Amino acid sequence: RFSHVLDAVPLAHAVLPAVADGGRVVSTRRVPRDEGTNAEQVNFLVSPDAASLRRLLAMVAEGSLATRVAHAGAPLPGAGR
Repeated sequence: RFSHVLDAVPLAHAVLPAVADGGRVVSTRRVPRDEGTNAEQVNFLVSPDAASLRRLLAMVAEGSLATRVAHAGAPLPGAGR
Protein backbone atom coordinates (compact mmCIF):
# COMPACT_ATOMS: atom_id res chain seq x y z
CA ARG A 1 0.00 0.00 0.00
CA PHE A 2 1.11 3.55 -0.75
CA SER A 3 1.39 6.54 1.56
CA HIS A 4 0.39 8.98 -1.22
CA VAL A 5 -1.69 8.47 -4.37
CA LEU A 6 -2.41 10.96 -7.16
CA ASP A 7 -5.76 10.01 -8.67
CA ALA A 8 -5.79 11.92 -11.97
CA VAL A 9 -8.74 10.07 -13.55
CA PRO A 10 -10.29 10.16 -10.78
CA LEU A 11 -11.14 6.64 -9.73
CA ALA A 12 -12.45 7.99 -6.41
CA HIS A 13 -13.32 5.22 -3.95
CA ALA A 14 -11.77 2.47 -6.11
CA VAL A 15 -8.29 3.84 -5.34
CA LEU A 16 -8.67 3.83 -1.53
CA PRO A 17 -7.60 0.19 -0.98
CA ALA A 18 -4.19 1.15 -2.44
CA VAL A 19 -3.67 3.84 0.24
CA ALA A 20 -2.07 3.02 3.58
CA ASP A 21 -3.79 4.07 6.82
CA GLY A 22 -3.00 7.72 7.43
CA GLY A 23 -2.03 8.20 3.76
CA ARG A 24 -3.28 10.83 1.35
CA VAL A 25 -5.24 10.66 -1.91
CA VAL A 26 -5.10 13.71 -4.16
CA SER A 27 -7.75 13.85 -6.91
CA THR A 28 -7.75 16.25 -9.85
CA ARG A 29 -11.53 16.60 -9.71
CA ARG A 30 -13.99 16.74 -6.86
CA VAL A 31 -15.01 13.30 -5.62
CA PRO A 32 -17.37 12.35 -2.78
CA ARG A 33 -15.61 11.87 0.57
CA ASP A 34 -15.43 8.35 1.98
CA GLU A 35 -15.84 8.60 5.76
CA GLY A 36 -14.90 4.91 6.13
CA THR A 37 -11.20 5.45 5.40
CA ASN A 38 -8.23 6.65 7.44
CA ALA A 39 -6.74 8.30 4.34
CA GLU A 40 -6.89 12.05 3.89
CA GLN A 41 -8.76 12.92 0.69
CA VAL A 42 -7.77 16.16 -1.06
CA ASN A 43 -9.23 17.68 -4.22
CA PHE A 44 -6.74 19.58 -6.33
CA LEU A 45 -7.97 21.47 -9.35
CA VAL A 46 -5.20 21.51 -11.94
CA SER A 47 -3.45 24.69 -12.99
CA PRO A 48 -0.37 25.00 -15.22
CA ASP A 49 2.98 25.23 -13.43
CA ALA A 50 5.95 24.61 -15.74
CA ALA A 51 8.58 24.76 -12.97
CA SER A 52 6.81 22.11 -10.90
CA LEU A 53 6.33 19.90 -13.96
CA ARG A 54 10.07 20.14 -14.71
CA ARG A 55 10.85 19.06 -11.12
CA LEU A 56 8.44 16.12 -11.39
CA LEU A 57 9.96 15.08 -14.71
CA ALA A 58 13.43 15.16 -13.16
CA MET A 59 12.19 12.98 -10.29
CA VAL A 60 10.76 10.46 -12.77
CA ALA A 61 14.04 10.46 -14.74
CA GLU A 62 16.13 9.82 -11.61
CA GLY A 63 13.75 7.09 -10.44
CA SER A 64 12.57 8.72 -7.20
CA LEU A 65 9.00 9.14 -8.54
CA ALA A 66 7.24 6.19 -10.17
CA THR A 67 4.32 6.56 -12.55
CA ARG A 68 1.74 4.12 -13.87
CA VAL A 69 -0.30 4.62 -17.03
CA ALA A 70 -3.30 2.30 -17.33
CA HIS A 71 -4.08 3.18 -20.95
CA ALA A 72 -2.68 5.58 -23.51
CA GLY A 73 -5.34 6.76 -25.94
CA ALA A 74 -2.81 7.91 -28.55
CA PRO A 75 0.61 6.70 -29.68
CA LEU A 76 3.21 8.06 -27.26
CA PRO A 77 6.28 8.40 -29.56
CA GLY A 78 6.58 12.07 -30.42
CA ALA A 79 3.73 13.10 -28.10
CA GLY A 80 5.85 15.77 -26.45
CA ARG A 81 6.70 17.54 -29.71
